[in-house]
Amino acid sequence: MSYGVSIKDVEQYVAVSESGDEIQCVVTTPRVWISIPSDYNTVYRKYLDEKDGIFWLHHKRGQDCVVKLEEVLAILGTIRTHVYWQGSRGNAGHTLAVILRWALLYPLAVFEVTEHKTEEVSTWPPPGLHLV
Repeated sequence: MSYGVSIKDVEQYVAVSESGDEIQCVVTTPRVWISIPSDYNTVYRKYLDEKDGIFWLHHKRGQDCVVKLEEVLAILGTIRTHVYWQGSRGNAGHTLAVILRWALLYPLAVFEVTEHKTEEVSTWPPPGLHLV
């Protein structure tokens, strides 16, 4: 199992149908996407959010996450092990550093976190996303 984290621009507007009804519309445009090994979530539950782990990001704007991500990153560091899927502080921190850069680059965009079974990962990312 793994987790997918993306950050998307969100636009909301009201459209008027031919019959004159107002329709609330939400359009999301994905910016970037990354896959995170499930072992990292043990680290994220310890340092980011005890209950939600990496899902703490879900539906939050980039600008609302920066301070907490910086604080956690200062604890975790970014020195990776040679086994990238290992749930070490440095591996999890390295990925969190990427996510922090996204939050800084796209402060008004919204994070989306999804869970994937191993066999589903091959279908990700959807076409048009930039991989990191």
